[in-house]
Amino acid sequence: MSGKINSLETERLLLREIRETDTSRIVKWRSDPQVYQYFLSPRPITREEHLNWYYNCYKGNSNRIDFIAVEKESGREKGVFNIKRDLSNSQNAEIGYLLDKCAQGKGYAQEVIKRLMAFAKNEWKCEKIIFHIHEENKASQVLAEKLGYAVTGREGKFMIYRKDLENNPGGV
Repeated sequence: MSGKINSLETERLLLREIRETDTSRIVKWRSDPQVYQYFLSPRPITREEHLNWYYNCYKGNSNRIDFIAVEKESGREKGVFNIKRDLSNSQNAEIGYLLDKCAQGKGYAQEVIKRLMAFAKNEWKCEKIIFHIHEENKASQVLAEKLGYAVTGREGKFMIYRKDLENNPGGV
């Protein structure tokens, strides 16, 4: 079964799969020091690095989907979100995201994460969603806890948050 889809929707956003033409926007977002300080590799990236990843790691990977979140009303791009299946346990998935500064604090991340959780549960048949959140990224920690995730461990400077999807009656 191929895990790739072209788009998803939420109430306010269209989530469309990333394309090569998104490179400049993604590099800009990913190279913001206030963003990359929370990444495993805390440094800006170049256009060439992104394109190398896009063509050599992303395009052929059916276990990961990256989306640009576009506000339906304005057509403005708000951020990039990804979901990837755990290769060692396909019943687990991990979600990651980064938002444009102008989109922060407006509930977009919560809206998209809920949609990605539903996708993981209903389409990929996942049972658990995991976040790796930097110990200093308080906003993401608060969001994860608001969505019902609990800390289950640590890996270096990253806290591991997990939510069991099967224990969520009535949906995600």
